[in-house]
Amino acid sequence: HITSDPWTAWDDEGNVYFMVLDSPPDSQVTGAGWGMNVHKSTDGGQTWSGPIPIEKKEDPVTKELLLSDKNTLTVDNFGPDQDGNTGNIYACWSEDAPVANLEVLVSRSTDAGNTWSQGSPVSGVDRTVIGCFVLVGPPTTPGQPGVLYVFWLDFAGDGRIRMARSTNGGQTFSAPSTVASIHQIPRLFPNSAFRNLSIPWAAVDPNNGTVYVSWADYHNTTPDEL
Repeated sequence: HITSDPWTAWDDEGNVYFMVLDSPPDSQVTGAGWGMNVHKSTDGGQTWSGPIPIEKKEDPVTKELLLSDKNTLTVDNFGPDQDGNTGNIYACWSEDAPVANLEVLVSRSTDAGNTWSQGSPVSGVDRTVIGCFVLVGPPTTPGQPGVLYVFWLDFAGDGRIRMARSTNGGQTFSAPSTVASIHQIPRLFPNSAFRNLSIPWAAVDPNNGTVYVSWADYHNTTPDEL
């Protein structure tokens, strides 16, 4: 039984969530079949729940053809702290197959991680996607869910950073838009066996909602660059 790609997030009630990709023993013949679980601790990490499925490959077709990849997790903590309520929790990942990286999906939990919705595709017609990153900014209206941002790498050609967002708690998403056209770093550097990807990373100013995105870019430095 193999797990990989750990990710952690905290809610404003003091709970911590530990997400992992998960490959059950009967899914390892083809390298596909990876799903996703989350484990929850309510005592500062001293003890943990068993695996709670976010995405599970249960039928023979998905076990042999699809796998979840490059996952992230975040919690909407823009409500009052320590009020007994946990905001929406969002998980995102790219769904991969041998023929293509099919789409970026987002699942949400409205009950503090106990149950999860079926993944919703957010990447539109993009079919060369990897490196999903999800985060929550301030709500557009006080008391409503925070604005949800999803970023990913479209690795076709020189590459571009793409984004979709939701203003209604992950129920619907905008059409994908391009944040930036980039110069991807090489998948392998000389004399190296480690794969490299220009996967995006993002943060948001909790006061004014300004969003910042970074990635690894591969180009010649010009005299006017810092």
